[in-house]
Amino acid sequence: MMRYASFALDTQSGPNANVVGRVDGLSRAGAHVGFRGTESSIDSPSARLDARRVRSNLVETLLRYAGGPPAEEDPVTEVLAWLLASENDQALLDCFCELLTSAASAQLGRHIALRRPTVRTQVVTPRIGGGTSRYDLLLEAPRIHAVVELKIRAGLTASAIVDGAAEPGAPQRHQIDDYLALAQGAPGGHQHVVFVLAPTFVDVGLEARRHSCWGGCITWQMVHDAFERRLRAPGEAQIDPALKTIAEQLLGVMEVRRMATPRMTLDGAISIRRAARFRQSIASALESAWLELFADGTFDGFHKIDRRAWEDSAQWMRAGYHLWASRNDTNHFGFIGMWYGDNTIVDDVPDLCFFLQAKPDGGAGEALRDQAGELAKLVVMLDARSPLVRWRHDPGGWAPVWCATSLAQIVIDGDPGTAVTSHFRAATKAARDAGLLAIYFDAITRLG
Repeated sequence: MMRYASFALDTQSGPNANVVGRVDGLSRAGAHVGFRGTESSIDSPSARLDARRVRSNLVETLLRYAGGPPAEEDPVTEVLAWLLASENDQALLDCFCELLTSAASAQLGRHIALRRPTVRTQVVTPRIGGGTSRYDLLLEAPRIHAVVELKIRAGLTASAIVDGAAEPGAPQRHQIDDYLALAQGAPGGHQHVVFVLAPTFVDVGLEARRHSCWGGCITWQMVHDAFERRLRAPGEAQIDPALKTIAEQLLGVMEVRRMATPRMTLDGAISIRRAARFRQSIASALESAWLELFADGTFDGFHKIDRRAWEDSAQWMRAGYHLWASRNDTNHFGFIGMWYGDNTIVDDVPDLCFFLQAKPDGGAGEALRDQAGELAKLVVMLDARSPLVRWRHDPGGWAPVWCATSLAQIVIDGDPGTAVTSHFRAATKAARDAGLLAIYFDAITRLG
């Protein structure tokens, strides 16, 4: 049987399909973590999940072990299917079906009755002309079946059917053409309607758009906003807690991986100008700290170079200054700045962060792994000093040493700009006095 990151909720129905189980809660969650194939690298004893590195977002953790973007579609499909198939609460299934029926109504000019369908994944079906096709997601209602092809980053796969009669220069057939051909010849009196779920609207071509079984395209943004509206809806019945937790984690993954953006709100619109002014203020405070702490010797051992040290990266959810460990290397540096990604100390409030970066598979990374026990002991000691300043150690990661305090603590200070500089001075001094910087700089010497 095909196995996926499905929280062990899939049961075999037929030789090649997963029928998403309707179970209570997540009592069997995590019984296996596998991806396409009989055995993945994660199934091997040497690659078991390291509990020290598992993030609080289970969905994100599953994707980290999926093996890269091409392999992410299957676990995302299984997570979505589990949400839709919950027997405890069908609110999200209703939302999803409404998106499909709305798209089909606009495309076909008629209503399709997709009421409380059974949810199946990875459904293999014989293909016209030989071979098989595999549906990512199949929703089966009494008289209608909805076939949903999921895409995260990749485009449509080329058709497996070779059309020898095609004219030179004719548009290349793709998998949706195959699914539509199958849908048109579907037996049993069931109407098959084919959809695509992707980050943006997909152009399936003129022939497919005109097909009587083409239901249209929906986007991850539409799914994101529909689920979020239901999760936040005032006056509605409370959603099952397990369902709500996994749904919120999936929404977070959509945002981090650019499948969708946070839903626009009036509060967000009102906050735009204030956010822009805040970024100006924090950028000024960080520049002042960068200049002052190099000038007074706090950053001795690092290289200032020039203002190219500034980084404002939406990809890494941070803004701040690199403290170069070497003048000739860009992979190893300290960093002072603002972190506004997931898991900040105070929800929805950025952190001030100081960290040391090393390339995990390089000489410095190897040296730091050799010192993992000593680093862990020192970080635990520093973390115990104050509940307001958090230290952590990530052995084998890009940032093996990380220190943060919440900006909520900084902005209540009478002089926030000075407080930013003071925090980074204290963090750097603590790292130096504890011996962390000495271990780090010694590791950098192994680069050559």
